[in-house]
Amino acid sequence: CVVSASDDRTARLWDARVRGDVATLEHEYQVTAVSYSADGKTVYAGGIDNGITAWDVRQKRKVMTMKGHTDTITYLSLSPDGNHLLSNSMDGTVRSWDIRPFVEGNRRHIRTFHGGTHNAEKGLLNCSWS
Repeated sequence: CVVSASDDRTARLWDARVRGDVATLEHEYQVTAVSYSADGKTVYAGGIDNGITAWDVRQKRKVMTMKGHTDTITYLSLSPDGNHLLSNSMDGTVRSWDIRPFVEGNRRHIRTFHGGTHNAEKGLLNCSWS
């Protein structure tokens, strides 16, 4: 499956075998960034509400939210070990999050990296693990 973000306030799961979407995860605001978990059971979606929502793909329900950015999230990147998530935002920060299931509440936010600001003229910037 592939996941996509959309201005129609949805994240959609697509399956090439059926040549169409197989699930729709509805948000209150436009979705601008998505990422699958390492096991494929969770989709992380960020958007213009400045938050990240984790969705259980099988049950199609929200399982957690992560707040901290003050502007639109433009990119999400899963760590190679599958335990952490990076989020880039138009607020000029990259944040790292602990997405392991036993971590609760505000302990999910690990670190904030402050960098160059960006805007629509500079395009949407990405973040990545090395």
